[in-house]
Amino acid sequence: MLIKLGSYTSICWEVNGTSLSVLGIQAKRIRGCLNHSNGSAVYWIEDVNGRRFPYRVNSTMDEIEWSIVTHTVWPELNIVNFLWWVLENGNVTSVERIGNHYELHASLEYEEESNAGTIEDPYFVRISERWNVTLILDENGEPVGGHFVGRARGNSNVVGANWFREGNFTILGEWK
Repeated sequence: MLIKLGSYTSICWEVNGTSLSVLGIQAKRIRGCLNHSNGSAVYWIEDVNGRRFPYRVNSTMDEIEWSIVTHTVWPELNIVNFLWWVLENGNVTSVERIGNHYELHASLEYEEESNAGTIEDPYFVRISERWNVTLILDENGEPVGGHFVGRARGNSNVVGANWFREGNFTILGEWK
């Protein structure tokens, strides 16, 4: 499975959810396409108010954003990296054959520690994070979609320490 995920030179996907965030925007639907061959990515974002707009990243003009897009493990920005990360670092809890497809269930739990204080009064906080993923594979083992739930718990006074993400995703195929 990891070999298949790592073989894409271009990919398109769609994520629908109730608690998505991309580029600082609360979104309910994101369609993304990423092409490593020509160094570009395009996102079509629908925010929680129903507004739709595109966002384009080009590696020759937006090196920082291109680096984020190609290295992130957030499902909204790069579903392939996200799946690779969960499968490589987490545990596959079950694989079931349902009709003519397979459901692979995986989970990933980890803790992050960071400084949340000031220079004068530093202190560390621990944030516990957990992802549960169901990956649907066709009869040939090709990923076609799935569902994810992510949750973080930490000190309530730390911005970004507590979050929840849930969504369904569809792998749309290569970007041609």
